[in-house]
Amino acid sequence: MFEHTFTIPAVHQGYLEPSACVVQIGVDGRVGVWPSNKLPYVLRDQLADLIDRPTDDIVIHPTVVGGDFGAKGGPMDVPLASHLARLTGRPIKFVSTAQDDLLTLSHRHPSVVTIRTGLRHDGTIVARHVRIVYNTGAYGALKPSEDGMLTGADYAGGPYEIPNLEVEAFCVYTNQPPCGYMRAPGHPQVAFAVEAHMDLLAREVGLDPLEFRLRNVARRSPTGGEGLAAAVLREAANAIGWQESGPGVGGEGPGSFSATPLVGRGIAIIERGIGFGEGSSDITVNPDGTITVVTGLPDNGTGTLTVVAQVVAEELGVAFERIELVRGTTDALVTDVGSAADRMTNVAGHAAIAACEQVKAQLAPLAASMLGADDVRWDAGGWRSADGRFVSLEELAVEALGSATPEAHVQVTINRPRSLHRSYCAQAAEVEVDPDTGEVHLRRVASSQDTGTIINTLGHQGQIEGGLVQGIGYALMEEMPLEDGRIANPHLGEYKIPTVRDVPELITVNVSSVGPGPFEAGAIGETPCVPTGGAIANAVADAIGGPVLSLPITAEKVLGARLRANLR
Repeated sequence: MFEHTFTIPAVHQGYLEPSACVVQIGVDGRVGVWPSNKLPYVLRDQLADLIDRPTDDIVIHPTVVGGDFGAKGGPMDVPLASHLARLTGRPIKFVSTAQDDLLTLSHRHPSVVTIRTGLRHDGTIVARHVRIVYNTGAYGALKPSEDGMLTGADYAGGPYEIPNLEVEAFCVYTNQPPCGYMRAPGHPQVAFAVEAHMDLLAREVGLDPLEFRLRNVARRSPTGGEGLAAAVLREAANAIGWQESGPGVGGEGPGSFSATPLVGRGIAIIERGIGFGEGSSDITVNPDGTITVVTGLPDNGTGTLTVVAQVVAEELGVAFERIELVRGTTDALVTDVGSAADRMTNVAGHAAIAACEQVKAQLAPLAASMLGADDVRWDAGGWRSADGRFVSLEELAVEALGSATPEAHVQVTINRPRSLHRSYCAQAAEVEVDPDTGEVHLRRVASSQDTGTIINTLGHQGQIEGGLVQGIGYALMEEMPLEDGRIANPHLGEYKIPTVRDVPELITVNVSSVGPGPFEAGAIGETPCVPTGGAIANAVADAIGGPVLSLPITAEKVLGARLRANLR
């Protein structure tokens, strides 16, 4: 039985645009809102409740959100702006300063995670108890979830077969600025603890960290199919040449004091689910053959708007350039999915497919009439009769549709159910540690993930690289120290985030899989930022011969850990 406790500090999302909104009361008395917010329909409902008005009296207008990473899901200054707009009869604009946001809003929760694990002599895990304490700050109103808990606690067992698992998780109120959501809420904290703990267990039983994980990783997925965790682990390890020499690949050996850099390798793996919920899609086939798609999705840089247009183009067999995507207000659709929990592609994509199927069915009688057939079937961009004749969607639109043909328009709302599907992401890191100063230089990182069908290659890779760079900052430099309940580094001159000079060689390995999203796509938005801290921490621990129990991994902590390792 082995027990370790890990501590993780508060960090900030590092978005560029501060919180902002404009509110105007219209001549009809309706409240118009232009917010920097990723959950427009949630905001509408929250504001209606706060000002005691029906939701029909409020309309949220789309804006381009200048960075989010989980932070912009709360109402922020919108209720106050609404009150002032009503009192003054004039539009009201609130724009926070970057320092205001850094000091007061929605940081990632500081956390303390204690893990106790029981092992057999062969290294098989038989039992685990995990206690997670999330420090939520002075209040929980910046989290749009009803219970305020973070879903990261759901992954405290890691992607491992553990027959006896008990998890306790708490969100506690403290005298410090309030915390909220940040990319994969609560999961990076837990994953760092779980994966650093796994390396310490491997050391105790004398196993290579990769071999120890392969012994314990789940062989089957929660859906009953073959698990991909082992394959993803091996791909990440192979990408940095793990089997060539294993961990501890250079320098004078762990913990030694010399001028030669200490080199270490580390690996970490996580599993993560895919989001679900309600989403809508509105599609019109225009008389010129173009397609208008109305969506309520937020534009916060995730690339989902492009994905939705691609899905519609694929389903209707038209060129991507023929799709016109319109971002509607909350009046345009019954509801729509917000940006959260790896759900936008899954929910919005399936809503778009449902709308395409319905508009194809509505237009089929017109196609049959044009072909002089009793019945037609859809066939790659148009309809085909039993005798083989074909009319394309564009030909039908030009010949048979007017400016208001009812069959050419459809609006659907769907509800994607919760899925047991799990995606896996393993990352392997190689670091170099200066033995005199404790400075950590990240040589390279490999990220291996099972992907499902990749709909947008550029956007998919951008999510991997962006998430990984966020993970590097989280692991090596980002923290928000407190002095008397106040943040001591209150602006981006003192709060350090990675720059291009901090980014090492990044290696991407995509493992083919089948996901529950449109065209069997999986989720990628939150996954790549989660295992990075554990992989880097394990690489540093391998280099210096001592455990890393807290983030970020500063030079002072490294020197202290080396000293303690040499005193043992």
